[in-house]
Amino acid sequence: MARFIGRRQELAELQDLLDEPRAQFLAVYGRRRVGKTTLLLHWARQSGAPFVYWVSSRMSPAILLRGLSQALYNSAHPDRPADSDFSYPSWEMALRQAAEMARDRRLILILDEFPYAAQAEPGLPSVVQNVWDHDLKDTRIFLVVAGSQVGMMVNLLNYQAPLYGRFTAHLHLKPLPFSALAGFFPRYTLEQRIAVYAILGGIPAYLERFDDAQTIAVNVQRRIFRPSGIFRAEPFFLLQDEVREPRNFMAVLRAIGEGNHTLETIARAAGLPRQNVSTYLGRLRDLYLIERRLPVTLPPPQRRPRSHRGRWHLRDSYLRFYFRFIEPHQHLLEMGLVDRLWEIINEQMRAFVGATAFEDLCREWVIRQA
Repeated sequence: MARFIGRRQELAELQDLLDEPRAQFLAVYGRRRVGKTTLLLHWARQSGAPFVYWVSSRMSPAILLRGLSQALYNSAHPDRPADSDFSYPSWEMALRQAAEMARDRRLILILDEFPYAAQAEPGLPSVVQNVWDHDLKDTRIFLVVAGSQVGMMVNLLNYQAPLYGRFTAHLHLKPLPFSALAGFFPRYTLEQRIAVYAILGGIPAYLERFDDAQTIAVNVQRRIFRPSGIFRAEPFFLLQDEVREPRNFMAVLRAIGEGNHTLETIARAAGLPRQNVSTYLGRLRDLYLIERRLPVTLPPPQRRPRSHRGRWHLRDSYLRFYFRFIEPHQHLLEMGLVDRLWEIINEQMRAFVGATAFEDLCREWVIRQA
């Protein structure tokens, strides 16, 4: 079985909700690869309660409904599983089957990557709202909708959305703290773990790909430099499900990664109109990929949300590493000069760690002491 590291607070919160007798409707969201599915399945398995897990995908509504129908039917009838072509006639019927299963006992129903299903069937949130109001809320269901499309998941919580006011709780899953890296890399020294944190941050799917039986140099060359791995195209994949013009957003991220931190300099470096860049920055902030910092010496009366003293910074650790070292040196990777690229990284690594991870950890330490 794969090891599970960290998330004690999140597990405790989920268990507290499960222990309450009433129906629960939970929204779980967070960026790609942050560990939502792993957390939910680990919690469901150790909870002792029966659970049904279904994950959506980029398929037709009929195929998606068939998948959910069979997951629910097979859970209700474990001794006589459904035929391969079985499906309830409608989403309402499938969800009412879940309500029937949870009438007298606690049942966890996890609808993973729910935004894909809502894109395929735009009326699905309204269907869920209707079934929740008339059936599910009076049962012992623990309904979870989860998704990596942060923008769409947040929209489900807005007052204009059909599901507004129905959620009993929501969980924004954030990257793991630095302390969790000791569980991933027990053989690394503290300094080595800080270096890894500067490169990968607290994203579990990234951390799982590094091996502390090998040096950081070997890990970077074998995992991050590899054309077929997840890392080379990861920044683009982080954006493609969230925005309509990922190339323009990539240009903005690159400009910030190159050291441009004001609206004017970012627009100039990205080669985009200033008014457009302002919109892009707001969207990237909503996706938790960047953040806007104000000088600590700025008097409180001047700490307005739109203060001209604010500076934009990359919030995601791997994006910092990518735009500092990988993106500007793509030509070296294409020519297979991986040793030369590692030499460049190694020469600047201490300065990079000091300006990124070390500063972040210092801020985190100060907050904890307070």
